[in-house]
Amino acid sequence: MKKDVIVSIRLATELDKRLQKAAEALDLSKNDIARHAIRAAVRSIEESKYKIAWPIDMALAQAEKNDPFLKMVHKLNPDEVTFASQIRREKRADKKRLRDEFKKRNRLAEGTPFKKIKPE
Repeated sequence: MKKDVIVSIRLATELDKRLQKAAEALDLSKNDIARHAIRAAVRSIEESKYKIAWPIDMALAQAEKNDPFLKMVHKLNPDEVTFASQIRREKRADKKRLRDEFKKRNRLAEGTPFKKIKPE
């Protein structure tokens, strides 16, 4: 008869409390939840032919071992980080404001010797 393998996992106190709360809500043990989670993770890894995309916090933790710049980025407050999509949105808004300003100036310049301004 095969014996089950015992795996010891260290959890942060906060995560252990969350796991305990989930276990109580589901009427399962913490061990049962961990076993199901590991089984699902292994199945997902096998189905993707052993290619995985790490969640961003895990990817940064892995990458920062090799790159000191990422250590600094990882410690930033998420509210202080500007994402590329946010920058693009702001640039579009700036272009629209400029276009509107050019149109307004051009309307005011009609009938005067001033040249019309062409937006870029």
